[in-house]
Amino acid sequence: MRIPATLLLFLLVAPAGAEEMEARLWMVRVSREEQRGAGAAEVFLAPALPAGPGGLLLCAGFALDAPRENATLEAVAIAPDGTEHEAHFVGGHHEEPCTFFRVRGEAAKTWAPVELKGAVPAAGARVLIVGRHGTNLGFALRRKRTRVEAAVFHQVPVYAMEGLDETWLGCMALTADGRLIGFVTTMDSLEEEGGFVVGLGETTTIVVAAEGYAEMALHPGPPETRAWLGINLSPLDEDRERFFGVEEDLAGALVTGIAEESPAAMAGVRLWDVLQRIGDVEVILEKPADRDLFLARVQRLPLGKPLPCRVLRFREGPPGSYTRAVLELEMTLEARPVDFADAPEGDVPELGLKLKAATQDWLAARALAAETRGVVVTRVREGSPAELAGVLPDDLVLQADGAPVADLDALKTATAAARAAGRAKVVLFVRRGADTAFLSLRPNW
Repeated sequence: MRIPATLLLFLLVAPAGAEEMEARLWMVRVSREEQRGAGAAEVFLAPALPAGPGGLLLCAGFALDAPRENATLEAVAIAPDGTEHEAHFVGGHHEEPCTFFRVRGEAAKTWAPVELKGAVPAAGARVLIVGRHGTNLGFALRRKRTRVEAAVFHQVPVYAMEGLDETWLGCMALTADGRLIGFVTTMDSLEEEGGFVVGLGETTTIVVAAEGYAEMALHPGPPETRAWLGINLSPLDEDRERFFGVEEDLAGALVTGIAEESPAAMAGVRLWDVLQRIGDVEVILEKPADRDLFLARVQRLPLGKPLPCRVLRFREGPPGSYTRAVLELEMTLEARPVDFADAPEGDVPELGLKLKAATQDWLAARALAAETRGVVVTRVREGSPAELAGVLPDDLVLQADGAPVADLDALKTATAAARAAGRAKVVLFVRRGADTAFLSLRPNW
């Protein structure tokens, strides 16, 4: 695609009103660190827009999840005037990748959110792309912001831009007078509602209109209850299609694991079925990012309501061959069981322990029966009775002084009983890997 010289000259003209929009842009400096290992903290900057009342900030182009065990996530919001404010992580959405933060204090009292409805530029309008992003997950690196100008030169809005590629993912597309058009993302065509083509030559990028982000800003955090399927899925790649004798590309993902009494199991889904659709969510698992997007969409499906579910089932025929049938099932989703990473952590200070209840995902990862009850050691205080007795993180405490420990309260009760009786020790029965042991802890009552 060639651009007339007059248009190229037009692109070099600084858009009027750019300074006004820059005066409304915030930045968020995020620091993430895994506490295990020797890796340094990852620090990055991302442009942010005031997106809602109460100091709500929107960053587009990436979706952060809540930090898991042994990880930290800290954020600082930088106002247009350069002042720094404490920012709290609210949540990330994977559908159209974005992350929300909230600014507290005086800064939020004079908040002026940008309208997230998405302006539609006219042909010939100047467009401002804000926020130079790096290739590392689309985060803005090193530079506060970079402006690249573009112009609509077609009846269907098409923005011409030199050098536009994936390093611009998540950048904000703005009109010169400060209205939000949308955010730069990657798509294959204009079929997505509200999208506009951006690019030159072999580069094709889309600016997605802002309406979807406006809806997310109304519910910026994760859903209070998350739907659960109870299955493991793997891509239906060429090797698997060849194994089943499939010659064409099939939609869906292969079921490689099913939890007992899960919604999927109760609906009749079987191991090695190909799940193609659940409710209005099509199953696409072609690249790593698809998994997070699929899970995010499933987790927002309604609970307790039968949903149509389409699976493809292979049946073994003559030796070395398979037949297939499409089955329409109904699946009623349940609330997702609490993951170990999200489970509340408590402590027994007399013993020097921090613990969490053993969750289903923790048990499944260690091939333990789902009905197993116990508490998992997450931290051992240095020099504590637990450390001196040889208790280690990830030990599963099953009993205390012969009494079952189904939860943290049971362990606290057993410890209090030992102290009230004047006993000099508390005996824990623990499981460590495939081994079990009795460990005697001698608290300093």
